[in-house]
Amino acid sequence: MFYIKNLVYLIIIIVDKIFHNKILKKKLKWEIYYTRTNWRNIGSKKFYKIKTPKYRWFADPFVVKKKESNFIFFEDYNLKNKKGSISCVKVDKNNKKHFYYDIIQTNYHLSFPFIFQYKKKYYLIPETKSNNSVEIYKCNKFPHKWVFYKKIFNNVKAVDNIVFKFRKSWYLFNNESDTGRVFSKLIGYKSKNPINAKWKKLKKKVILNSNLYGRNAGLINENKSIFRVSQSYLPGRYGAGIFVNKMHSITETGYKEKTVKNIFPGYLDKIKGIHSLNSLDKFTVLDYSKWEKKV
Repeated sequence: MFYIKNLVYLIIIIVDKIFHNKILKKKLKWEIYYTRTNWRNIGSKKFYKIKTPKYRWFADPFVVKKKESNFIFFEDYNLKNKKGSISCVKVDKNNKKHFYYDIIQTNYHLSFPFIFQYKKKYYLIPETKSNNSVEIYKCNKFPHKWVFYKKIFNNVKAVDNIVFKFRKSWYLFNNESDTGRVFSKLIGYKSKNPINAKWKKLKKKVILNSNLYGRNAGLINENKSIFRVSQSYLPGRYGAGIFVNKMHSITETGYKEKTVKNIFPGYLDKIKGIHSLNSLDKFTVLDYSKWEKKV
């Protein structure tokens, strides 16, 4: 139904890609923005851009609040070595910024730095698909000192891990692919302890499979409710837009959520895509893609 209703939009995306990528030789660049408002009210307040150094892209932002400052953790992609690391920027109440570059780096690509707390400690579970694993890092000194803690999955090509407590159990959702290109299969695991390696796959092995709603793009905890943010893949456009989905139930054999908000760039917007959004209190972070000359 989405594809029928938005046929003109899909055609514009394909034509736009052919024109900019093939003719003008441009590439989509990812950047991070934040706004001082709740995710429900995006657009009501000014957006602030996180300045990106030359030959780098920033994406996949997650936010942690400490006192009066917000700390944005993100994928820091280096165009020269074509590999991502995890970096962080502190944003104080006056929008003054302090960067902590490469706080986690390995000889393989890292992205999607999802952060969660367990027993008052911070843990980070980045995307490590290129290492065929799922790994956890522990924070020894916030925000910039992290150490490898544990590998919880081996021999798996999964992306965009999120970890959360729903009612009395801990869950890990990530995404897999049949083709190796579009990671639209949402896979669920359950555990009593989020930092051990004893995650059990739910009986319904694929709890959702959709190019529109399947792939994780963030997680929002608000007023005892949990919202899974998902990103959309449309023909010709990775990260075409996002949906915010309220979780209703998780069982061994089923999963239910309801979409409460979606954000898609307009036909003629300079912004072409969004593939991550996270929000905490009155502070929301997201990434945008725009066309730029190839470097």
